[in-house]
Amino acid sequence: MDAQVVASPVIVITAPTGGTLTKTAPSGAVFVKGDTLAVVEGKPVVATVDGTVVDSFVMAGNVVPANLPILTISYAGFALQGSPAVWGQNILWGDDVAARGQIADGPAPFTCLALDQVATTGTGGSGGGPAPWACLIPDDTTAYAGQAGIVVATATVASQVIAVPVSAVAGRQGSGQVTLISSGGSRVVTVTLGRTDGSYVEVLDGLKVGDEISPLAPNLSMKASR
Repeated sequence: MDAQVVASPVIVITAPTGGTLTKTAPSGAVFVKGDTLAVVEGKPVVATVDGTVVDSFVMAGNVVPANLPILTISYAGFALQGSPAVWGQNILWGDDVAARGQIADGPAPFTCLALDQVATTGTGGSGGGPAPWACLIPDDTTAYAGQAGIVVATATVASQVIAVPVSAVAGRQGSGQVTLISSGGSRVVTVTLGRTDGSYVEVLDGLKVGDEISPLAPNLSMKASR
């Protein structure tokens, strides 16, 4: 994604799993890399950089779902910030994603310390449209606010898998539905979804090679299926 250098970005920290939040750092807390910011269902959320807690949204003792924003933090450094394509948002949440950045007319490409969603409104929501993400720049890389750059994120590549056009699937993450066509007619079936490249989505379960499906997704609204 095309990006721009920003100073002290505020990024969202989410629950790594669903469960009870047993610890959370308070607003204003200063932390260093390696400190525990929160604990969800016994799983610690460890700081990958130095910074300050801006807001804490959930109190200890609450049961939270996975990926719920629980904190926003201010990174004490620079970041390359940009907005990926809508279909790429889900990929960036994956644990297997690595990212590298480069500043135009700047130093050599570098590995991002982290690639995190940028806080915008409320508890991390973007208010519509693709949410911005930030590649946190190592502190030994020279950067200036306002410089242009680029971020390249790489996820695990899947090969020899069943993949169907995204236009044929209602749903984009976790589970979806397609219309299976057979000699006896057609019926909606549920499928388990994997990776997507924006044009095709991997089907982990629910279809086999040779199955025929409708090119139109069985969406709930007539408008969405046109």
